[in-house]
Formats: sequence, structure tokens, C-alpha cells
Amino acid sequence: METLGDRVRLARKRCGLSQPELAQRVHSSINALSMLEVGTITDPHISRMIQLAPVLGVSIDYLVGLEEGDESALVVAGHLVDFERPAHRDRGAA
Repeated sequence: METLGDRVRLARKRCGLSQPELAQRVHSSINALSMLEVGTITDPHISRMIQLAPVLGVSIDYLVGLEEGDESALVVAGHLVDFERPAHRDRGAA
């Protein structure tokens, strides 16, 4: 069974990023990222997940294991777009 750390490492490698590059992009230490990937940190703060997901091109649901894959999410212009969830529209706007 894949862990959170496994999914972060796989997504990072798929993006072609080293640990130092990913750490810099999410404003984290290399040590903290390494601890996450090897499973020393198993329950990171949600703010860290919010930073990681778009950089890695995956959803938070994928990272935490609620999705088998990351096919439903796509990063467009640096923003995570989830095609399975309808966009929220302001009902007051025309």
C-alpha cells in the first residue's frame, strides 16, 4: 500500500524535480521534505498539502490516498483544476 510519502516521491519524480527543487518551490526545508517522503512525517499540516499538490500536478485527495490516481486533476497556469467537481458560481452574478 502506498503511503503519503510514496505518493509525494512518485509525483515529484514524475515532474522531474529533485528534493531541493521541490522544497524551494513549496518553501520547505529539504530535511522536512525528506522526512515526509520516508514516512517520518505522516500527518503534515493541511497548508503543506495545499502547497505540494499544485506544484506536483496532483490533487490533495490523491496525495492522502482518497483517489487511486490523479487523472481527475490537472494543473493549468499554476492552479489546480478538478474536473470531477463543478465550479462554484456566484448566484448573484449575471
